[in-house]
Amino acid sequence: MKVEQASPKLGFLPSRWLRSLVYKIVGGCLFSCGSFMTVTLMPALGTIKWMPAGGGWAAVVDAAIKGGLAGGLFGGLGPLIALGGVFVYNRGRRMSSLPAADVLRRDPRLPVLYLRSFLDDSSTAKPTSRFLGMGNIVTPATQEEQVVAVLQGAGPVVAVGQPGEALPELGAARLYLQDHEWKDEVSSLMQHSCLTAIRAGTSEGLLWEIQTAVKQNRPQQLVLLIPFDAAGYAHFSENVGHLFPQGMPDWPASAPTKEGQKELTKLDIKAIVSFDSSWQGTLSILQKAKASAGRTRPLQKLFATALQPVYRSLDIQPLPRSAFRKAASTALTVVGLAAGLIPGVMLGTLIGPALEPLAGKIYALHIFSKTRVQQVAEMPGPFNRPFSDEISRNPVVRTWFESASDEEVEEIGSRVADGMPRLSDELLSERAEVVAGILDSADTGTCAALIRSLAASAPGPVVANPASGASQQKVDLVQLIETYRGPAGVRQFAAISVKALESNLTGVPVQLPSQQQFQQAVIETLGLLSDQDRQRMITDTQHYASLPDEDLCWVERTLNHVRPRLSPASRSAMLRGSFGTKP
Repeated sequence: MKVEQASPKLGFLPSRWLRSLVYKIVGGCLFSCGSFMTVTLMPALGTIKWMPAGGGWAAVVDAAIKGGLAGGLFGGLGPLIALGGVFVYNRGRRMSSLPAADVLRRDPRLPVLYLRSFLDDSSTAKPTSRFLGMGNIVTPATQEEQVVAVLQGAGPVVAVGQPGEALPELGAARLYLQDHEWKDEVSSLMQHSCLTAIRAGTSEGLLWEIQTAVKQNRPQQLVLLIPFDAAGYAHFSENVGHLFPQGMPDWPASAPTKEGQKELTKLDIKAIVSFDSSWQGTLSILQKAKASAGRTRPLQKLFATALQPVYRSLDIQPLPRSAFRKAASTALTVVGLAAGLIPGVMLGTLIGPALEPLAGKIYALHIFSKTRVQQVAEMPGPFNRPFSDEISRNPVVRTWFESASDEEVEEIGSRVADGMPRLSDELLSERAEVVAGILDSADTGTCAALIRSLAASAPGPVVANPASGASQQKVDLVQLIETYRGPAGVRQFAAISVKALESNLTGVPVQLPSQQQFQQAVIETLGLLSDQDRQRMITDTQHYASLPDEDLCWVERTLNHVRPRLSPASRSAMLRGSFGTKP
């Protein structure tokens, strides 16, 4: 197997483990120092300076508030130092991640293969618990780490790494594969793994992996991790159910308890699907058993409980983490945090009082006003937070967004629309799958209104039905995505939108099919339909602009169902043909 490993380099420290250790210790010190400055010294110094003689507790509280406000610069340095510590500490942890080749060589057990869409890395790399907004270092286990901590009880966990990433995300050991070989390598890994765990999604690559896993794995060796709620799971089941001999199990009719439902909304994985020897599936919802269970690693503890029947069916005895490694990790974190107290006290004592007069002047200048990205993140609506997160992770878009004029930002929707035909086929397929899922799940009126809304912004005739007035119905695409695809669908759509914006800003060429290519794709599409459907499709498309709601929805739903079966060239032509064709 050919493996390319992302290997961070830092010339003045020769050993990867030494680099990691230094980063962890420095990060722990910075975090502890910054937290101590923010939480303790700032109000204490203010209280001493503004404390009136003979004041009671009310005066103490008032003085602490005034001291905190006037000591703004000192208070601002604390969080900055703490957040810097979070970044440094986490970078150290990522540096110490072993390459997949080393993990497989050190552990003689059969591996566990963990598969997911690269777009999901942004959500699975987040922690599940927070402390003062900085849970990454206090409870450093990300969502992927908690899943992997359970899976590695069966064997070393490996995953395909995202091409071009400087450092691997925390969790499964990464394999870095070339574009032309990844399918062969993943197929080979499935054959030699004791378990294949797939985080559910609807991208083309992931659907191929699910189909291949069904063909090559024993039923008990496949586990699907479900990040959706009931509505999202229904759409996923509809897309992949035909790949399984017995189909997909239904979402349980009995809802979780109120406390269990609250826990589900915090977790990246809501349920798992496992299979018996006859491919009969069982869906198990991750539900909190008692209030005290899993406060620091909730996903890990719930996932471990749900996975126990799978391990029993495969006769796997999970290998617990060694006590030595647990103790060493805890000791390292405690030492790093404790070591930060001394510089924190010294820094606060020496420079804190001196900075307080300057702090008032700086605050008067609004130095700490929020960036445009932060302002978008705090705006109401389900799309703004994931959209701002994606902008923050994209240097090209972030730089433009912060420096653009208000007039330019107001035209961001036009830029995103212009960038759509510049995207890769894979991203256009994901966008089409999001829309197709809504069209399949929505009622006829909503379905037709969405089709007309999307067509109104694309080249070609306006799709209207004056008789029904459906063209006048306003459609909130983001609201529909949240309703039928859940928060994961909104995040996916936000990521695609930011990529489209980047394509517009960087001038990626528009890729449109020729008229001949589009006509060939249409012919191939019609050839996959039954005689009756083919005749109806020809008739309806000739009167597309004036079709009734029901016929319009039938056309688009049928095209969406046929598209995955087209050849790559025809599928690309159909996806891009909605933006126009070239002579």
